[in-house]
Amino acid sequence: GQLGVRVPDTVERAFGRALPCAFDLRTGPVTTGSGEVTIKAPGSFGAALSRNMPDRCRIEATLQFTRGTKACGLMLRSDDDFDKTYYIRLEPQAQRLVFDLWPRQRAEVPFMAELERTVKLQADVPVRLKVFIDGSVGVVYVNGEVAMNFRLYNLPAGNWGVFVKEGEACFRNFSISTI
Repeated sequence: GQLGVRVPDTVERAFGRALPCAFDLRTGPVTTGSGEVTIKAPGSFGAALSRNMPDRCRIEATLQFTRGTKACGLMLRSDDDFDKTYYIRLEPQAQRLVFDLWPRQRAEVPFMAELERTVKLQADVPVRLKVFIDGSVGVVYVNGEVAMNFRLYNLPAGNWGVFVKEGEACFRNFSISTI
């Protein structure tokens, strides 16, 4: 049938020191409560950031988006003004996962070159993301089915968070941990 990919047990166990998750920086239509962040941005952008992201960490979240959502996912090393950030972006209409940097160096390129993976995405079906960062190296796992490696050179530090572009999504089961 199908091949999948999962995080090695030794790597999972290494990230055992939990850190707090508080989404106190927000832009757009964001609500928080009961361990969830909900963003309803049908014609705009909404995001919520948690404070400083360690240089070496694991970030986990489950998200569920509604039909018609253009993009949603995680933000890495974002500044407090949401002007500079890396995006781990799910694009449901294209059935893909991409890695992107904002601002882009070339505006005509929709995401960073060769950082795209096909992934099955369905409205109202939860998607589990696991991201591992070690300095400038990162890898994201989606539902234990798809993995993508990426590099974080341009932005050496910042916050992490969640976002929605033109749609609606609920994020839950957050965790951030370090070694």
